[in-house]
Amino acid sequence: MLILTLTSTALAATPTAGDLVFTELHPSPKRSSCEFVELVAPAGGTFELDGCLLIVEDDNPDSASLDGITLSGTDPQTLGALTGSCEVAGQPELCVAFDADGECINEAEGAYGSKGGITASQDTTFCLACDGAASCADPGVVDAVSFNWGDFSGSCDEDAYPGRCSMQLNANVLSEAAPDEANDDMGHWDVVDPNVDTYTYDGNASEDPADADLVAMQASPGDLTSWVVLPTCAAGEVFISEVMTSPPQSFREWIEVAGRSDSASACALEGCWFAREGTDDDTVIGAIDGEPFVDIDGFTVLTHHDSNAFDANSAGEAVPSDATYDYSFWLDEGPYDLILMCEDGSGTAYEVDRAAIDATQLSDRCPEDAGCSLNLAPDLHDGTSNDSAESFCQPSLATAGELYDTDDEGEIEAIDVVYGTPGELGQCQTYNWPEVGEVYFSEVFAQGSSGDVPDWVELTSVASETVELQWCELRELREADDTGSESLELTRSYTFASATQSYEVGAGAHQVLVKSDCLDTLEGADSGGSEAADTGASDDSSETEVCGDGAFIYGSLFLSTDETQGLQLVCDGTIIDEVEWNLLTSDVGWDQARSVMLRPELEGAEGHALNDDVVDASWCPASYLEQQFLDLGEGECNYGTPGAANDCFIDRETPGPTLGCMCTTAPGDLDGRGPLGVIAVLGGLLLAGLRRRR
Repeated sequence: MLILTLTSTALAATPTAGDLVFTELHPSPKRSSCEFVELVAPAGGTFELDGCLLIVEDDNPDSASLDGITLSGTDPQTLGALTGSCEVAGQPELCVAFDADGECINEAEGAYGSKGGITASQDTTFCLACDGAASCADPGVVDAVSFNWGDFSGSCDEDAYPGRCSMQLNANVLSEAAPDEANDDMGHWDVVDPNVDTYTYDGNASEDPADADLVAMQASPGDLTSWVVLPTCAAGEVFISEVMTSPPQSFREWIEVAGRSDSASACALEGCWFAREGTDDDTVIGAIDGEPFVDIDGFTVLTHHDSNAFDANSAGEAVPSDATYDYSFWLDEGPYDLILMCEDGSGTAYEVDRAAIDATQLSDRCPEDAGCSLNLAPDLHDGTSNDSAESFCQPSLATAGELYDTDDEGEIEAIDVVYGTPGELGQCQTYNWPEVGEVYFSEVFAQGSSGDVPDWVELTSVASETVELQWCELRELREADDTGSESLELTRSYTFASATQSYEVGAGAHQVLVKSDCLDTLEGADSGGSEAADTGASDDSSETEVCGDGAFIYGSLFLSTDETQGLQLVCDGTIIDEVEWNLLTSDVGWDQARSVMLRPELEGAEGHALNDDVVDASWCPASYLEQQFLDLGEGECNYGTPGAANDCFIDRETPGPTLGCMCTTAPGDLDGRGPLGVIAVLGGLLLAGLRRRR
């Protein structure tokens, strides 16, 4: 583009308001003396700047004379660049930009001195003042802009562009009726896509030109830069699609805003804020810091404190956020309405979107010591369904990532695990939970008074396909101690929640739930339906650890033999099956520690309806055949058939492989049955040894 500098000022005029408009400022270059400003004459013309001043009003106000400088041209896009003294040996004195070979590509029309007055990250007003004006508030100001470079510096990648970045006005503003007023709106300014062939020189240029190095900068003096000036988001154009309400590190909250697919265009969130309705303090707002935009059918992530949400792949590659919101504003589990507010050009506030937030309804589905976001269900991304808390779900456990932080030495380290999908379409937890009756309690082993071995419970599936127990609860019920009521009340529960276990139960399978991670070391034990593993703890090859690869651990529950008790399996709020017992008074022959089970002929589709009370004729003690034995210090006790088909004790007077073994009260005396009983048991042991399960 041709820049004309007139040798005669006969046709030049002193500029008045609107004749010249600021279009680019370089307030923080690598060398402070190399700053520059760019001016455009939207309507063309030639202007003499004798008597005019560049005035900086900040914490250290100053001004620079522009005497002797003339900007001229007839093209409305004519540019005039001004610079401080930025001299490099062998280059034009007023060069403000170089190419990759160090050749000047933009020489300014004049210099305003070396003060470098717009470099500070503080509120600044910068103006061109003529006709005797001595401040940016006086008549005679041609153009003025007010800004804080700190609002733009975060968009400048100083690693890639150590020569720093300039602030540039969208060229579209020059077509407006009063461009000198339109550029007062900082929403029309940005650090834009860089010109990678633009360079400045480092500080060695002034000290020893031989040591001067080119430094890439993100600036384009002498060239207009255009980008879309986005409108502020209107009601219904965007919606809140994900919130992280309770991360392990509270300041790692995030809010995701999505653009509707039918929006007219992308829109800006500059000047918008978040509010809560229905909390103790409805007046707290989270003002958005930065200039994020939301694209059509896209996602924008805003974080509470840090520039990153979390690492999506546990490899240290964090999901960057697009902006932050005010530090005094906090999310919590709810319930409340989270509201996105913006204001129009007249300063009138309006509601863009609101989302019903209630993480308490799903908190039990987030693994312990982790953080889970609330995702708007992916099939509800129409921008309206988030008005209901039921439209949100917990993210899939497949979305596990790590929160990262910087330690005292500046190293990045993982600090916590979180689950969520910031910047992506939400992934809800979906599970094929069993229907009522598809899974039921089929065997129970309670340790009674011994406490030496873990309790366990067996479930049987009659479903036609694999079902899942993820997030299902095993609930322990007991009689209330002080009410005298015979009804049972919830005392403990355990939720099957793990990021590493699927909790799948195959069609027709027997699933063992055990209190600890191993059934125990059993003398002469069979595997109970799973591979037996030698513990290596003893040279006695008869000692085998029954740990069952597929056992589900339920941890904290305690099964009693001395009071009425019950268990429930609950999935998604529905009681899938329940069972109740008082094994101390039961006629099924409970003695110390022994398995009781649903009779095998009653198993099947109606098993859940027949197993409600273990003291009735539907339940039996485990048979002798292929039983498990535990040495509790009082003799060998029947451990039942965990993970295998049930096999009842039939008749203690009938010898043979179906003879049940009771816990002994004295060596050599099986419940006082004498020699016949002993012989029968020994015979059963021999047969049992010939029939090992897989």
